[in-house]
Amino acid sequence: LRPPTPHFVFALGSCSHSARVLTQHLPRRYVVWQEVCDELHSSLSISSGEPFEEKFQAFAQALFAKQFANLGWDANEGEGETNIATFRASVLKMMVASGDKDVIQEGAKRFNNYVSGGEAIDADSISAVYKMALKFDEADTYVKLLTLYEKTTFPEEQRRLLMALGAVKDEGRWNEMIEYVLYSGHVRLQDVAYPLSILGSASKTSTERAYNYLTTNFDQLQRAFANGQMWPSIVFVLVRGGETVAQAEKIEAFFATHDVGSAKKRVAQAVEKIRVLATRKERESACLAQYFE
Repeated sequence: LRPPTPHFVFALGSCSHSARVLTQHLPRRYVVWQEVCDELHSSLSISSGEPFEEKFQAFAQALFAKQFANLGWDANEGEGETNIATFRASVLKMMVASGDKDVIQEGAKRFNNYVSGGEAIDADSISAVYKMALKFDEADTYVKLLTLYEKTTFPEEQRRLLMALGAVKDEGRWNEMIEYVLYSGHVRLQDVAYPLSILGSASKTSTERAYNYLTTNFDQLQRAFANGQMWPSIVFVLVRGGETVAQAEKIEAFFATHDVGSAKKRVAQAVEKIRVLATRKERESACLAQYFE
């Protein structure tokens, strides 16, 4: 688990002027900005549904727009020997998370060119591009991603595609995807936790759907998976996405009357994760709200 108080958010909440100076004059070093990416991405999830969410997204877009302008979409000669490609992927991830419409639209365009065979996508950036395309046009992209998944035989690419597909928002496609992952036979058992982890945490709605799916279909899931080594991971990723004490208590209440077998420890870890996040969200939301005022 991450420390309860990321230094980046503490800086934002403790002194607005210092935070602005800090973010405007960070050295152009990969390790520094990678840490900012990680912390800011985590904090963006905390802002979901809060009054300052749009301001936080605008802040993140502005912060990384200059970095993206310097990096561009395409790799330069000799980049493979540096961390630039990895950093570009992290910046693209931030642009998606912060809802940059221009970048998302361009990513969707590149995805469609890729699918039609007209344009390759750098391996470090392809996961972000998948997410952009899904965000831009979910209905069309969902079908294309599923087609790509069923055609490829490369395990790493299969996992990337499954995790992208896990971010679907439409309820019908969400239900179709979770059934596909668990019961279609197209997803190797050792890979099911990858898409389930996204299906269970991509949004507040996804979190609620995952919990409801698990509790409503618990007996069926138990018969299918409880004797296998993936059972603890399946249970964990379907319940870990909460962020309130009430959600933690609801999970505890359910499993107090349902024997989860080998997944008992993982349920306890999920509940602890949710409680830590709830404490962090309560504290840091106040800091962020103060900054964005």
